Amino acid sequence: MFDGEEFIFDDRRDTYFLGSEYFARQYAQNPPAHRYEWGVLLDMVGDAQLEIYQEKYSMSWPKTRLLVQRIWKTADRLGVKEFIPRRRYEIRDDHLPLNTTAHIPTCDIIDFGYPQDSSFDRGKSYWHTTQDTPDKCSALSLAKVGWVVLEWLRTEK
Repeated sequence: MFDGEEFIFDDRRDTYFLGSEYFARQYAQNPPAHRYEWGVLLDMVGDAQLEIYQEKYSMSWPKTRLLVQRIWKTADRLGVKEFIPRRRYEIRDDHLPLNTTAHIPTCDIIDFGYPQDSSFDRGKSYWHTTQDTPDKCSALSLAKVGWVVLEWLRTEK
């Protein structure tokens, strides 16, 4: 878990991903006795209208592509249709420093298409607005993502 992902007051001055960048630098400069084989970033996966596409950066690195394919294959085996095996979004997120600095193959499981709610403002998402409220979340969505990740972990023993 990282802190400070979006601790931004001024885009020209402040950087994103403070926690993951710090972790990645420390991991690379002072390697621990244990090495991480994979990383999985879960972001915005509680959406009531869950649709999780394969994130483009996650599919661009060969080791991470294999990770994504295995997770989506697990979702398919479980019948979790919200994991959609197509690329859609290219997201700058905490998985970037983990891949590029720490060299830990890390994928981003994200529902970045946080729904277009026609009752809010035609064609706009309510992400990062005052309309981004708990009623837009779903325990079932969280359960489905958790189930897929848990089952994937069980197969990776």
